[in-house]
Amino acid sequence: MPSVSILTPAFNVGRFVDQTVASAQAQTFADWELIVVDDGSTDDTGARVESAARRDPRIRLVSPGRNQGIAASRNLGIDAARGRFLAFLDADDLWDTDKLERQLQFMNERSATLSFTGYRLTDESGARLGNVRAPPTLTYRQMLRGHRVGCLTVMVDREKAKLRFPAFPKASDLAGWLSVLREGHLAHGLDAQLATYRVVRDSISRRKARYVGRVWEVYRAQPLPKPTLALYYAEYAVRGFLKHIASGAVRVRAR
Repeated sequence: MPSVSILTPAFNVGRFVDQTVASAQAQTFADWELIVVDDGSTDDTGARVESAARRDPRIRLVSPGRNQGIAASRNLGIDAARGRFLAFLDADDLWDTDKLERQLQFMNERSATLSFTGYRLTDESGARLGNVRAPPTLTYRQMLRGHRVGCLTVMVDREKAKLRFPAFPKASDLAGWLSVLREGHLAHGLDAQLATYRVVRDSISRRKARYVGRVWEVYRAQPLPKPTLALYYAEYAVRGFLKHIASGAVRVRAR
């Protein structure tokens, strides 16, 4: 059985998926499987992954045959996974070649249940937009206060925590991480940029106002008093606004 199962939901990302698959294949740690869940794509995403799977038996394509959304796609990947560790790589993002090796060592040294790393932001052409750093640790309440982790950097030890992604229209990844931390686990941060997040024009995270509004649904589902959740949500919104302003300044300087 592979040590790491890499889960990649994919919807109409034919223009990116070859690079994403290649970044998994280039890992210095080779004991992995890549599970790509084609979420009802209408372009050549599935065909490209099938072609890669014929050349590399570590790659598997899961095709439910209809669009179910990113939470359901990730859960299908979890159901199909055989590795002890789950890692997440969306189909338009990239990893550095030593990402898995360094993160597994980091987790073993700390007996971590969930870990994450820093990452870079680029636009679709590959132009650098900035870096996101990783704090040393995050608790459940710290994450509620607006400290975020990049899904493309997260790794979870399945022997220590059961992970599922609730079916929220937005921020299902946040809901998943909160469900792990709520059990008393810490999220351990490796402060190194080991992945590249591609800011795509039509990505969910670019529709900031709508996204921020829907995150409240995740907060309301938490087992804490509503006034406490409202305070945490306000902190999250302020942090998000400040980060949005800062990222805009970075883009202006980069031009």
